[in-house]
Amino acid sequence: MYRYLLIESRDKIESHKSLLLEVLQDVMAIKDIEIMDHVLLMIYEDDHLESYKEILMNLSAEAFIDFKVYESYKFKDIETLKKHSVYISSLLKEILFNESRYLHDVDVVKTLLTKINPDDYHYFLKSYITQEDMKLTLKEYLESNQNMSEAAKNLFIHRNTLIQRIDKFISTTGFDIKKFVDGYVIYYMLTH
Repeated sequence: MYRYLLIESRDKIESHKSLLLEVLQDVMAIKDIEIMDHVLLMIYEDDHLESYKEILMNLSAEAFIDFKVYESYKFKDIETLKKHSVYISSLLKEILFNESRYLHDVDVVKTLLTKINPDDYHYFLKSYITQEDMKLTLKEYLESNQNMSEAAKNLFIHRNTLIQRIDKFISTTGFDIKKFVDGYVIYYMLTH
């Protein structure tokens, strides 16, 4: 699986590139790096969902570098990852530096929920955008106040089946709909 970090600096990123690489090369298997004026894209291979937030926020404070970081979820191939990174990069321009410094999909969607075009929901819902049975399952679960037993009963499925579907959605998208904010964001996308 592949993931990426998008690091956006107020200054030209080239001046911070060597320091960022020096720190991050020791903790991640970097596959590719792209530099675009104020943005550094780091693609890395990672099956663990280890967050680099603490490392990067400490680096920012110690080196007096003002940047915001987006950390992606998992991708099976680099082509899909790069399309996603271009889209996310365009969204990050809408988020101010002082608003958020370390972002994941839920943070981006939560901040820009009403500005994201419904045609772009596939970037967050992944393959589930076209799976009506999964969308119905998610919607029922959320409308049942995240009550597994009640939702399973309303869907006429076994509770364990519902648990497996919810867990699969979480592991594929990174949105933990068992949490209120993630659930709200997904419900909004399903109903708009």
